[in-house]
Amino acid sequence: MEARAVGKYIRISPQKARIVADVVRGMNVDQAITTLKFMPKKGAG
Repeated sequence: MEARAVGKYIRISPQKARIVADVVRGMNVDQAITTLKFMPKKGAG
């Protein structure tokens, strides 16, 4: 299954968001959520 997310009007620079997106790209959902929880970046939320 493939998923796609589009964000509009996000208050973060594309370069900073791209760093986080590159890390989780290709992961399954559970693994990506766990990774984002421990990532010290603004874009990880």
